[in-house]
Amino acid sequence: MRIFRITAPVILVTTEQLEESIAFYERLLGQQSRARFKNPAGTLDLVLVGSLLLIGGLEAALEARKAMKATVVVDSLSEWQEALRHGGAVIVEEPKPGPIGEQGPVGTYMFVKHPDGTLFEYIQLLNETGTEENQVSDERFP
Repeated sequence: MRIFRITAPVILVTTEQLEESIAFYERLLGQQSRARFKNPAGTLDLVLVGSLLLIGGLEAALEARKAMKATVVVDSLSEWQEALRHGGAVIVEEPKPGPIGEQGPVGTYMFVKHPDGTLFEYIQLLNETGTEENQVSDERFP
């Protein structure tokens, strides 16, 4: 089991603030946004700028993600799910396809509450052929 990278911090903004926030962090970090997705319900916009994850949406949609601390990109979601449960974590959203890119889901994700109460998203990315990958080679998350 491996962690490929952790995207943190998570910044929540309203839909109205999203584009201005993206521009601010692009200028601040000197980097362009490198990926944009929607959550499977289509209620949240997910934007990666550097190691930051900006989440934009309506207040009601953002509420469920306010406690989220980071996204952890892993090699095997099923192995991590078992290990996390064994370690006392609670799977609050079972694994499902997402987030959604232009070509469909880019991986499978789950939300986990760690024993200390923090909420993390775990994601296993898909490769271009639609199979789960075990290498960090996905250009969508450089």
